[in-house]
Amino acid sequence: MRKFWRATLIFFSVGTLVLCFFAGCSTGPSLQSLAVTDPARLIGLSDSLQKARQDDPELITLLTQAHVALGDQAYNDQKWSPAVAHYSDALELSPRDRGGRYGLAMTEGRQYFKQGSRNQLWEAIIKFGEAAVIDTANGRPDYWLARSYEKKNDQDFDLIIEAYNSSLSHALPDDLRADAEERLREQLRRKKLYEDFWK
Repeated sequence: MRKFWRATLIFFSVGTLVLCFFAGCSTGPSLQSLAVTDPARLIGLSDSLQKARQDDPELITLLTQAHVALGDQAYNDQKWSPAVAHYSDALELSPRDRGGRYGLAMTEGRQYFKQGSRNQLWEAIIKFGEAAVIDTANGRPDYWLARSYEKKNDQDFDLIIEAYNSSLSHALPDDLRADAEERLREQLRRKKLYEDFWK
């Protein structure tokens, strides 16, 4: 009999913890905090959560945010396949999500840029252009546009210079800003040499 009561007590204790977790009780981290602090854990619980909270818009938003956060981590680590997978999962949940659309365009653009054939560089330019339209305050798409133009044809001075100038007029991390400034100076120097030669 004692074993029965012990098993019953354990069953109800575990059940209460699970219910509290799904209901957002204060015994564990909330889903909102998990989306920020441990997005991988939230994604790991997604099947159970979606069964328990079917068609819950808040849950869909949090899972989307978690996938975008993991996509951003993979992007920053230059792990293109996991980044694409997470951004694609985010867009499957929320097709209009800006973070997912921007991240996917940037990641695909970086993949094309790395492959580097002429056709792939055109694809990279298209993807970076899409990203620039999605996030107009961010200078990264224009920076990578300039790099793509540079790699495709390093004598397209006007396109390259315009893209670097555009990137510098928007938000950029310090390392990319310094690199864009240096590359812009070099393109301006090369353009002047080219024009002086043909005078």
